[in-house]
Amino acid sequence: MRESSPIARYFVCGVLRVWGLAGRVEDDAALVVTELVNNAVRHARTPSLRVTVCRTTVSTIRLGVIDLVPARLPVLRKPSEWDISGRGLAMVDVLARNWGYSRSPWAKCVWAELEVPDAS
Repeated sequence: MRESSPIARYFVCGVLRVWGLAGRVEDDAALVVTELVNNAVRHARTPSLRVTVCRTTVSTIRLGVIDLVPARLPVLRKPSEWDISGRGLAMVDVLARNWGYSRSPWAKCVWAELEVPDAS
C-alpha cells in the first residue's frame, strides 16, 4: 500500500482545488492526510482504507482516514531526538485545529480539522 499516500494527496488536493481552496490550505492538508494514511498503513495494516474530505463550515475542512481495525487507536507520542519515527501525529497536532478518532465495531476514522484562512 506504498501508493496510498500519493493517491490520498492527489484526491484531497483535487477536492480543495474544486472548492477554490488550493492556495489557502492545500499544503497543510496534503501533509496531514499523508501522515494519517501512513499511520493507517503502518499500524492498522488493513487491506483497504478510505479517505474523506468534508467542508464542515466555511472556515473548516475535515480530513478523515477510515480503516478496518477499530482496536488500534492513534497515540500522540513524544519521541526522543534519536527516534527515527513517531512524529507524524505531532505534526498533525500542530497543523490541525483539532484531531481525534471515532470508532464503530468494524472500523475507525482518524480525522483532523483544518482552518481555512480568510481569503480577504
